[in-house]
Amino acid sequence: MRGAHRKAVATSLGADAFVDTTDKGWKEKLLASYPGGFDRVIVTSPPNTIADGIALAGFRSSIVFDGISYQDDSVTFGANDFHFQKKRLIASHAIPNWGFPQALGLLIDGTIDPKLLLTHRYPFNRLEQALQDYGSPDLEIIKIAIEI
Repeated sequence: MRGAHRKAVATSLGADAFVDTTDKGWKEKLLASYPGGFDRVIVTSPPNTIADGIALAGFRSSIVFDGISYQDDSVTFGANDFHFQKKRLIASHAIPNWGFPQALGLLIDGTIDPKLLLTHRYPFNRLEQALQDYGSPDLEIIKIAIEI
């Protein structure tokens, strides 16, 4: 997980486990805590991380991916383990408007405080700065709004 601030926000929203993929041995530690793997794995990162999602998935599990890459989109994984463990890999092109009514409802009724997620605003003429800042772990950015 990128940054302590993101972990704090996730905790406030009810998360009880976290993964920081920059930590050495993160996958092994996660599998040690959950030796049977997971029933469902959602990979929202680029395709080159799908193999990690497959490795974390348990017997008869489903792995859904919707991350894309405009560079290397190749994926390599062990087909025998995948086959014998009866895992399923499902491609999903996210269609955000399907979840909008539910997401808006959670924001409107106060279940989720929008200030936790929308942390920074920039005017359009500072777009370049906004994109640079988004990559900084020191700024505690979750989501940025660009005001036009």
